[in-house]
Amino acid sequence: MDIKTYNVGDNVTLTHIRTDRFKKAYIKLTMTVPLSRETTPTDLLVVPTAYRGAGKYPDFMSICRRAEELYSVSISNSQSKSNSYLTIGLRASVLSDKYETEEDRKNGFSILDGTFELMSEMLKKPLFREKDIET
Repeated sequence: MDIKTYNVGDNVTLTHIRTDRFKKAYIKLTMTVPLSRETTPTDLLVVPTAYRGAGKYPDFMSICRRAEELYSVSISNSQSKSNSYLTIGLRASVLSDKYETEEDRKNGFSILDGTFELMSEMLKKPLFREKDIET
């Protein structure tokens, strides 16, 4: 088993656990932010609203289409509070890259890279719409 953790931005880490024993890979992307009156309400909305649209995926259907292109990647979310910090994140279960075809590789297609890109968009660029927020 190979576990790698990458710092991909301010307070954002990516953990990739890789093994040849399974057909799937597991990716965890988390962001830790300090709790504050000004930002915490918005921070709590990041993950739940990210499924409705994020960055270059303007709606739920475009996110689903991209997940399907990545061989049905499954993405779930998490949130936890510890002391004075809020940790929000996404987890993905993806088909191992050992099942990518030679044609995929020639065309620059990567399941892991594509999944990471989708998760990054969802976590860093969620689209907030007034109708998505209950008052």
